[in-house]
Amino acid sequence: MLLLSAMLALMPNADAIAQNRTASLKAAYIYYFTKFVYWPEESEARTVCISGEDPELSVELNKVKLKAGDALSVRWLPTGETANHCDLLFWVQGNWNHPPAMSGTLLVVDEGLDSSDAAVSLVMSGTKLSFDINRGNAKTNNIEISAKLLGLAREVNP
Repeated sequence: MLLLSAMLALMPNADAIAQNRTASLKAAYIYYFTKFVYWPEESEARTVCISGEDPELSVELNKVKLKAGDALSVRWLPTGETANHCDLLFWVQGNWNHPPAMSGTLLVVDEGLDSSDAAVSLVMSGTKLSFDINRGNAKTNNIEISAKLLGLAREVNP
């Protein structure tokens, strides 16, 4: 009985597994958004800036960056820093003073955040993570979103 209790204590709980899976999916989405978006300036490498704190997402983005190599740079923005030189700006959930996206920057917001300026909003429906696209907000920042990405979105607003 003692051995069984010890084994159960060492097993990760379902919430931890689900949270890690969600962070992994968010990191993958962020990376693939960089592949299916047309920026005003061509570049072999894209810079993703993260505003907010999410340790699980940090771990998963580091894994993605290792696989992407020089094609992806990830920068965590300290409080109050502007989002200069960011191709994609991701606002993490939480109580955070997020910087605005500059022209030429794709603004992606985490699930549960409401931003009228976001081009892409992550949405959690039950256990499924998906995303909505606002083409008008993307165009305001001189961003074009590919038809492939538009076809994968849960909802597309003009």
